[in-house]
Amino acid sequence: MPTRAMSKPRKILYFINDLFGGGAQKGLVNILDVNFFEETELHVAAISRGDGCIKADLLRHLPASQVHVFTASEKMHLSHLLKAFLLYPLLLLKLRPRLVIMSLPQANIVGRFWGHILPITRLYAFEHTTSYAKKGYAYILTALSLSVRGIIMDTQTTGTETTRFFLPFKKYQIINLPLYTGALDSAYIKQGTAIKGKPTLLIAGRLTTAKNHINLFHALKLLATSGQPCHLNIAGSGELSDMLEAEVKKLGLQQHVTFLGYLSPWTTECAKADIYIQPSLREGLCITVVEAMRHGLPVIASPRGGMLDYGVDGENILFADPDSPEAIANAISKLVQDDKLRKKLAENAITSMESRFGTVALRQKLAAARAALKA
Repeated sequence: MPTRAMSKPRKILYFINDLFGGGAQKGLVNILDVNFFEETELHVAAISRGDGCIKADLLRHLPASQVHVFTASEKMHLSHLLKAFLLYPLLLLKLRPRLVIMSLPQANIVGRFWGHILPITRLYAFEHTTSYAKKGYAYILTALSLSVRGIIMDTQTTGTETTRFFLPFKKYQIINLPLYTGALDSAYIKQGTAIKGKPTLLIAGRLTTAKNHINLFHALKLLATSGQPCHLNIAGSGELSDMLEAEVKKLGLQQHVTFLGYLSPWTTECAKADIYIQPSLREGLCITVVEAMRHGLPVIASPRGGMLDYGVDGENILFADPDSPEAIANAISKLVQDDKLRKKLAENAITSMESRFGTVALRQKLAAARAALKA
């Protein structure tokens, strides 16, 4: 009796800017870690290599033949974007994926543009931030959004605020897909909130303008000048590495700042720190803040993006105006001097993150997102 041939797994193309160790890229690794794309043939395409930090993580899940990098450069230039405009449609025609998920602005521009010319697949725009560094992106992405079928959002705030970058007369499928997947190592959980000696601050993430390191450095300078020195550990890599190191020297903060480089996982530093700080100018979910809160660190952050969804000022997080070094310095000083507040924030952070990002809650959200993409 003849047997029925097994059907081939459906192909999905995940198109992203680069392979830096940023939140959007790390989020992709997170959902691969929980087999979100099981029973599919996933391909990942990047416009440029970046520093390649997450490539090894991708290759834990995918064969090298399913990771496509258009240019080997660390920094993305206009020529690389033009090259992507030429290579992306060739890859699209070769793979003919059932759907494409476009992550970050440049990948969205290329993907949406070709979506109008080669409407052979379903396009989903993954939104990770509530605003763009370059205003021109918003106009271009809005104009090209007719080719998009659905919007994937990592938090409710991200989804709500980015709808203005899509055409108001078109109905888009909305999918909630949190990029934090509940990974928690008990060895890295912060034990107690007492500060011994010089306070240690920690920030993690890609070294970009959006992370606002410059204002944080100026806040550290204010604290050091006023006799409240702190030490800042920076976990992450990125295109601004040299510039940020030069700024530290310019401000005379060499004894107060340590660049740790890219760490995987960066949460190995959580148990050693006293306070986690994230004064970002723009954010989506902000995986690093979620991870810091899950690991029991009192957190100072910006009232931006997804942090407004899960953060309650003075209860499980302390908000500070990212545009003001003085406000950042005041928040650090307040938290350093108030052990009861640190304890309150840390305990409430663990509890609130468990209810929102614990295993049960995440399993339900991931299952719903997987079903929506199959529809």
